[in-house]
Amino acid sequence: MKLITKLILLGAAVVLLLFLGSTLGFLGFGLMSTDLMYGPVLYCTLVLAVLILCCTGIIVSHLKKGDSSHSEESDDE
Repeated sequence: MKLITKLILLGAAVVLLLFLGSTLGFLGFGLMSTDLMYGPVLYCTLVLAVLILCCTGIIVSHLKKGDSSHSEESDDE
């Protein structure tokens, strides 16, 4: 699968997770405190942590393939 396809699918998954989280009451994260913002902040933090993990995996796999289009030899400086 191409890199751009992976990133588009990942972005769509994040938007879907944020939408589902808001419609389902942030999956019970709001039950941990009486503060109304505690649940959404925890849920979004979890989504961002998973997003960072997935992006790191995509970048590492892309670098392991040795993409020749971004090599230092193509610089004309």
